[in-house]
Amino acid sequence: IIILVLKFILWETTGLTGLDSNMITILVIVALILSNVLPVNEFQGSVPWTLIIFVGTMLSVPNIMSAVGWNDWIATNLGFLVAPVISSPWIFLPFLIIFTVLIRFVLIDPTATLVLLTAVFLPFLEPAGISPYIMVFICYVSASVFFVPYQCSVYLGAIKLMDRITFKEAQQVCAVYVVICLIGALASIPLWYALGYLT
Repeated sequence: IIILVLKFILWETTGLTGLDSNMITILVIVALILSNVLPVNEFQGSVPWTLIIFVGTMLSVPNIMSAVGWNDWIATNLGFLVAPVISSPWIFLPFLIIFTVLIRFVLIDPTATLVLLTAVFLPFLEPAGISPYIMVFICYVSASVFFVPYQCSVYLGAIKLMDRITFKEAQQVCAVYVVICLIGALASIPLWYALGYLT
C-alpha cells in the first residue's frame, strides 16, 4: 500500500518533480519485486509480455514509416481514398471495424491485418486528430472474428474439442460480436474526446 500511495503521489507531482511517469512505473515494479510483494516468477508468468511487446512494436511503426518515407508515399497515393472516410471519427471507426472484418477474408492472420491497416491509415490519423492508440485498439478487437473455416484454425480446434458448439453457432456469435464492436466504438467516442485521444 505504501509503494502504491507513493506511486500515485509521484504520478500526480510529475510537473513539480520533473520525473517521467514511465520511469516512476518502472521504479514501482522494481520496488514491488525487491519487497517480495510481487515475486519474480509471478511477475514473469502473469504479465502478457507478448501482447505488451506487440502493442509497443505497433506504436513504434509511425516513426519507422516516417524514417523510410512511407508516410509521404501513402499520403500521396492513397490520400484521395482515405480523406472522406477519416474526416470524422463517427464515420471512420465504424468503417475501420467493417473494413477490418472484410479484409480478414483476404489476410488470414489478424496480426498481418493489423500491420497492413496501420501502414495504410497511420499517416492520416494525426492530421485528422485521431490517436493511433484508437486505431490499433479498434483493429485489434475487430480482427479476431472468423466467418469461414480458413480464417482461424485455432478456433476450429477449440470448437471441435468443446463439442458443445457448432461452427455455424460460432459464426453467429462473431456476427453479434461485430455489432457489439460497432456500438462500443461509437459509444466510446465522447469518452475519447474527453481523454484527448480525439481532437
